[in-house]
Amino acid sequence: MAERRSGDHRLSRRWFGCRRRGRRRWRDARLYEYFWEQAFRQTPTVLGVRTESHKYCWYHGIFDLNKLYDLKEDPHEMHNLIDHPRYFQVRREMEQKLPDLVEKYGATRVPKFKS
Repeated sequence: MAERRSGDHRLSRRWFGCRRRGRRRWRDARLYEYFWEQAFRQTPTVLGVRTESHKYCWYHGIFDLNKLYDLKEDPHEMHNLIDHPRYFQVRREMEQKLPDLVEKYGATRVPKFKS
């Protein structure tokens, strides 16, 4: 079985649904969330948005680490395009989608971990 990557279109179809036999796609973006954990202190809280073609990651408290990837051109996420002028509009769209998805799914509710 071939290894799947985040930019793999087979994976994208599963994540977002696809138009087959008259069915409509049921979402255009997904929310990614990872909350800081005591056991992994070096890993910050991350919120992200993934569409079929792009991935945007926002790191809480770290102003210069945000990431943007073009998954069709760079399926292995090797080149951060956050400051690339060609992707300015994509960045703005993803930055606008993030708070909408956070509110929709209640991602501000940090899980309580047992010590």
